[in-house]
Amino acid sequence: MQQDGKSVPADTARQVAPVRGHDADVPRADDAVIDDPLEFFRPATSHADVASYTKAQARANVPLTRIALLARAARSETLSWALFPVAIAAALLWITQHIVHADRLILLGLGVTALLAGVNLLRGAAHAVPDRSLTAIFLASNDARLGAGLFVVGAVLGYLAARHLGGSFFVLGLAGVALAVLYALLPIFLSAVPGEELLPAVALGPMLFFFALATQLAPTIPTKLVLVKGHPVAVPVVAPSVTSIPGAWSIGLALGAFVLAALLANRLGHPTRPARQGTLSVLGAATLRLFFLASLVGAYAIVVLAGLRHGGIHAVLAVLLSVPVAVLPLTSALRATTRSALAALLPQTRRALLWFNAWLLAGLVLGGVYLRMLAVLHTVLAR
Repeated sequence: MQQDGKSVPADTARQVAPVRGHDADVPRADDAVIDDPLEFFRPATSHADVASYTKAQARANVPLTRIALLARAARSETLSWALFPVAIAAALLWITQHIVHADRLILLGLGVTALLAGVNLLRGAAHAVPDRSLTAIFLASNDARLGAGLFVVGAVLGYLAARHLGGSFFVLGLAGVALAVLYALLPIFLSAVPGEELLPAVALGPMLFFFALATQLAPTIPTKLVLVKGHPVAVPVVAPSVTSIPGAWSIGLALGAFVLAALLANRLGHPTRPARQGTLSVLGAATLRLFFLASLVGAYAIVVLAGLRHGGIHAVLAVLLSVPVAVLPLTSALRATTRSALAALLPQTRRALLWFNAWLLAGLVLGGVYLRMLAVLHTVLAR
C-alpha cells in the first residue's frame, strides 16, 4: 500500500486505515487473534521474585565458611543414617516395656555419628588427593587427619556405651568398626569395588540396630545376690535375648535395605569414572535400577508384613505415612532417562529415608506412650 508516496506494510496499513460507516462498530477478525492463548494465564514476574532470585544467586557466589566446608566434607546429610537406628532400637525397647538407659543411648549415638563423619572425611580425602598412598593422603589433607581423629573418638565412645557387653555382641561391635575401616580405606587402595555399597548397608542397618539393642539390654552388674535356704548366693544376671524382641529382625533388615537404596541412588545419579570398576559399570544401569527398586519397596514390605502379622507391633505401620514421599524416587527410577533426572534421585531417596525413619520412630514412641497410658487407666478403673 502506498501512503504519501511511501510503501507501508500491510499490517500497518490495516491499523492506520480509517474505518467508516457501520463497520466502525464491528471488531475486525484480526483483533481477536492472540499469538499465545496461554499468555493471559501466565503469572507475571514481580519485583519481589526478581529480588529473591538475585539474593539467591549472590548467596551462591559467597565462599563457604570453614564450618560449612567441614559439614559438606563430612556429608552431614548422611549422619542421621547412624542416629536413627540407635534411636529406633531404644524406641522398640520402650514399646516392649524394657528399660532404656539414657547414658548408653547418648554415648552410642555420638559414637556412631563421629565414626560415620570420620569415614566420610577419609573417603573424601582419598578421592581429592591424586596420590593414592596412605601417607601422602594424611600429609596433604586436613580432612584425612580430622577424619582419623573422629574415627578414634567414635570408637572410644562406642566402647564406653558397650562396656557392659560381653561375648558375641561385643564381637559384633568390633566387626562393625572393622567394616567402617574397610569402607574408609577402599578408595585409597582399590579406588572402587563392585558391591561396596553392601558394607555401609549392613553396618548401618541390622548390625548397628542389634548392637544398639544389645547395649541397652546388657545388665549393669554381672551378678546379683539371691537367698537360697537363708544364705546369699551370687547368681549371674541373664540379659534378655536381642533376637527375642518382637519385630527386631524386620526393622533391622528394613533399615539396611533403605540405606542400600540410598547408596544405589547415589551410584545411579553420580556414576564412577570409566577407569573405576564400580557397581554401575559391572551391573549396568538397568540392573542397578532393579536393585534400587527392590531395596526401596522391600524396606516397606518387610516392616508392613511384620506389623500386620499376629502378635506383631502394629505401631510400625506408621511408616506407611511416608509412602507419598517415597513415590517420587520410585517413579524417578522407573521413568528417568537423562543424567540430570537421575541426579535428582539421590536427594529424593535421602528425603524418603528420613521420613521413613522418622515415622517409624514416632510410631514406636507413640505406641509406647499409648500402652503406658492404657496401663494407668486400667489401674485407676480397677480401684
